Amino acid sequence: MVLARVYYELFSHEAEWLDAHSGADAELGRQLRLEMTDGSRVFIAWAWGADGDGYHVEFAPHSFCAGAPEVDRDVSAWPLWSPLVGQPVTLSYVGEGQQVLAIRAGGAAAYCCSFGRGVWGMDELRVGDRPPQHDREPARGT
Repeated sequence: MVLARVYYELFSHEAEWLDAHSGADAELGRQLRLEMTDGSRVFIAWAWGADGDGYHVEFAPHSFCAGAPEVDRDVSAWPLWSPLVGQPVTLSYVGEGQQVLAIRAGGAAAYCCSFGRGVWGMDELRVGDRPPQHDREPARGT
């Protein structure tokens, strides 16, 4: 899979914040969309486990959200993503519990986490250049 473009699918209130803080880290209420050179797509979002207990990061070839995003932001040229664009990428979980998903190409990586700022169980997907620091592992079912 060669990465062609990266999009943040946003709610309108997120777009304003993102414009003012276009650094490496972002918290997405909707989802991340990776588009590959072969036309395939990978969607990444926070999700609940099959039994409704277990908040984690999930990826799939289909959208996790109903309806179109209010704002569809191409972030391919941002410093976090530009080293990955045009490269074959791999997606793999870091550690247990599917809490952190790494998107890697060569020595570059972006991380998608189902937690941020040391707090587990957020309803947003944190995207950044390294896994966030946290105090403890999540309790089972949170």
